[in-house]
Amino acid sequence: MELLRIGVIHSNGRFSNQCEGLPENIAANLINSRGNSRFQLSKNGKVTLTQKDVREVQLAKGALSAGITLLLK
Repeated sequence: MELLRIGVIHSNGRFSNQCEGLPENIAANLINSRGNSRFQLSKNGKVTLTQKDVREVQLAKGALSAGITLLLK
């Protein structure tokens, strides 16, 4: 995932709390309000990626991997 590569999301799936080292245009899209991090994907701010979205993708990937492993056995 590109957000992982550039440092917006850590390897454990959590959003970065610091904008240091991020390109200015990327850092501007990383929003942390009241402890809830999200990354703005659209210019108008209506499409965002939240911490919950990242966790759901992680859970789905784990479930698919477990299913494939079970089927291969």
